[in-house]
Amino acid sequence: MKTRSCALRLFLPGMVWAFAALAGSATAVPPGQGPEVPSGIVGRQLLHRALEIGMNRGSISAQARLRAELYEQQLFGSGTYHEARVRGDFLSRIEFKIPMAGGIGLFQRVNDAKFLWTHLDLPSLSGERQHRVSRVDLQRVKDESKVGPRELAGIPGLLWRLDRAFEFAPPKSGQWQQVPVWLVTGIRRDPEQATGGTVATTQGPKFVETQAVPASVAIALGQDDLFPYRLEFRRHRDTTPEGDASERGRDEDRPILVVEFYEVEFESPLHPQIFSYSPGELPVDDETDPFLEGIGK
Repeated sequence: MKTRSCALRLFLPGMVWAFAALAGSATAVPPGQGPEVPSGIVGRQLLHRALEIGMNRGSISAQARLRAELYEQQLFGSGTYHEARVRGDFLSRIEFKIPMAGGIGLFQRVNDAKFLWTHLDLPSLSGERQHRVSRVDLQRVKDESKVGPRELAGIPGLLWRLDRAFEFAPPKSGQWQQVPVWLVTGIRRDPEQATGGTVATTQGPKFVETQAVPASVAIALGQDDLFPYRLEFRRHRDTTPEGDASERGRDEDRPILVVEFYEVEFESPLHPQIFSYSPGELPVDDETDPFLEGIGK
């Protein structure tokens, strides 16, 4: 239980976010099949285009599922994602329910235009719930940095952070659950080179070296809408026994988090109440300062 709680606290809030088993994965299409990648387009340009198109949408509503493997344990969950533009404000909410020892864990991340809320509600074998609520003052972030609404939360914020933290290769044509996609893969930059985002955290070099930090990411962008239907984060893990010095250092590329979106709807009416959040009587940690450092203000 302690290990699983640690995994959630380290990885999900820092990466974005966050499990039913996955129904499929993105696979490459053999050469000569499917549309060609536009000439001269590199992965980063495609990511920028996806971000621009996403920011012009009025709303997105989707079901979501994820699978995580951290500290030799697997977590599975399902949830929902919503985002909308309401009276000029960008609002977003992602929520996952995660079966764990002792009950169902809940992860929520809500952007209500004033604060970016993160709520972890974890079960325990004793029956007591463990809550952790934090918030980021978005007005202060806007005042003290050059960051706009798209960099703060939701899928736009995730794509923006990935762009800053990873070096992307040219896209390839592929398929994901019969949906034509562009497969874009990125390798994590050195922490000193990443200007904020998921790698340049305030938790120091030791955190960067943990299992919770991905070495690479693979994104499946719909060819028709450039929506990120699938994201897979991978790490390099040393699989060599400590006693075998001659072979030590060999790495294994392993997925640590897979997030998929399905039943995606664009431009559907969403009630503003979806994006409201209140911690009630729970204590709230202010994480505005770490957030500002993380985005490289």
